[in-house]
Amino acid sequence: ALRQLIRDEGIHVIHSHGYKADIITLLAVRVTDARTVATPHGWSRDAGWTLRFYEWLDRQSFNFFDAVAPLSPELTRGLKRSKTVAAKLQLIANGVDLSEIEQAGPAPAELVALRKNGPVIGYVGQLNARKDLSTLLRAFSQWGRVDASLVLVGDGDESASLKALARSLGIESQTHFCGFRSDRLEWMRGFDAFVLPSREEGIPRCLMEAMALGVPVIASDIPGNRDLVTHGETGQIFPVGDASLLKDAIDAVLQPKFDRPSVQRAKELIDTRHSARSMAQAYERLFQSLAN
Repeated sequence: ALRQLIRDEGIHVIHSHGYKADIITLLAVRVTDARTVATPHGWSRDAGWTLRFYEWLDRQSFNFFDAVAPLSPELTRGLKRSKTVAAKLQLIANGVDLSEIEQAGPAPAELVALRKNGPVIGYVGQLNARKDLSTLLRAFSQWGRVDASLVLVGDGDESASLKALARSLGIESQTHFCGFRSDRLEWMRGFDAFVLPSREEGIPRCLMEAMALGVPVIASDIPGNRDLVTHGETGQIFPVGDASLLKDAIDAVLQPKFDRPSVQRAKELIDTRHSARSMAQAYERLFQSLAN
């Protein structure tokens, strides 16, 4: 059906994401004139053998694509190990729609009320094991600021266990689980600091959004985060799972002497290298080159 659609619509370029789409694309474009682009987003860790096999098969399929456009420098470096794939690589970093950032409204009244008591440390995203939010809760507990609030915007399968952890740490009254919110950018805008403690990421959208909003960011020391945050330049980096050093990083960004120009440098980085506009222009150039 996809091959027939390519023929009927005169499609020049197929751009696929993920192993299923990649393999289907290669099968569909046979005996057509369509060119192909694949964008890998990263690979699973601690996955079962079935998923590992499919992801291995996906990496082999890149040999047959006309172009491969990874989302991050880390993925690009890994794919360069294959000489065949290396010749087809074009790094196009993931981006955020800055017009959405610009249109975001003021912080919600609930968040404004919390900030009257003291600083608000925030997170936006899924509540799952990969995000390692237990480290954030432990760090907040160690910080010991009784006037501070921890706000988690999002939902996931670890919601119940994280609430139980907050109770056991004695920070239940200071920790606010807000669930999924369509106005996530408004919540993020009201944070005094945004923390992303993940164990693995591609190029995290939430981190880019916080940086574009001018919110100080703290992120775990993993490839996807390091592609955005340079310690002391555009934010703070801490070792994965280290609650004590995360606590120190939170304390550092909230000090009056914190280097506010780093927030401006972070905003400029997103605008010039990670905006949806710059990403779209890069894809347009790639599509045009293939179609021509």
